[in-house]
Amino acid sequence: MFNLFKKTKKDRLSFVEMFPSNLSNEVLAVNDIIPEAKLTPQGQEIIIVNSESLKIYDRIYNPEPAKENIAKLSETQRLILNCIYTRHHDGHVRGKYLKNILSSAVPWVTPYVLILIGEYVEQILMPIKDSISEENISLYRKFAAENPSLWNKIKARVVSYWNVYYRDKFINKEQYPGVEIIRKIEEI
Repeated sequence: MFNLFKKTKKDRLSFVEMFPSNLSNEVLAVNDIIPEAKLTPQGQEIIIVNSESLKIYDRIYNPEPAKENIAKLSETQRLILNCIYTRHHDGHVRGKYLKNILSSAVPWVTPYVLILIGEYVEQILMPIKDSISEENISLYRKFAAENPSLWNKIKARVVSYWNVYYRDKFINKEQYPGVEIIRKIEEI
């Protein structure tokens, strides 16, 4: 099992392995404002971004940081924070932080958007669907190509969640937002 956390000088845990190694100092700065979790993070995905292996949690349990602390972060640090909180156990929190990264064209942000396609929360899927553009579609396609096993898992989850939660609402599976997103990404 991988230890995704690294101890800092404050003996706190860090999300450093969730981001490219060149961002380590930025991640550590973000870690300083993240309140300590009462529960251990759950699950993980090992992904590839620009040929670098990263480890992303399925769920984190850290409370949200204070707004005044977020305001002190640089733009890159806020982007990192937003990515981390898209992994939060509360769907409302995931959705809130997702909205802050949808317009990003930074490759390491891409997995934090795409992993959310494989979730059952329609209120998370709709903003993703609406945000797909010529600017980010190539990043999404590259990520899917670099991570075929994860991409297939995401697609399977989309169909499964449609079947369990949305079959009555979206009788035609092709109209389910998750399926529409997949179709856009896989169009050539």
